[in-house]
Order: sequence, then structure tokens, then C-alpha cells
Amino acid sequence: NIPPTQSLLQKWLRNIYKLHITVYFVDVGEYEFSVGSECNSYSGHTLFMALYDTYEEALEEGLKESLKLV
Repeated sequence: NIPPTQSLLQKWLRNIYKLHITVYFVDVGEYEFSVGSECNSYSGHTLFMALYDTYEEALEEGLKESLKLV
């Protein structure tokens, strides 16, 4: 069994739960993420203000926070 990749998990969260994870470039070596939704169970857009060293680290944390919502 091959574990799911970040992109497959992100696609699953988007297609099934309508959760959208966006990673923002802040400055060199600084990224943050937000989680937004288009469904009623979780409405709105939440920006998480912690900074991460890489895009992948920010995405990983965004995936974890999104999974907490489902």
C-alpha cells in the first residue's frame, strides 16, 4: 500500500469536504496557510498566522488543520 501524497490528500479534502488549503509566500523562507470552505459545515476562511520555512511545511500543517475539521 502506497501512502497518499500531500496533493492527493489536498484533492480529497477539496472534492469531498469542499475545504481549500492555500499557501502564501510571506518573505524569503516564510510561508503561511489558510483554510477556506464552500460548504455549510465549515464556512469561512481562516488564516493561520504561524510561519513555516518551506511551502511543503506550510501545506502539511494546512492538511493537518483541515483534517481536524472533518
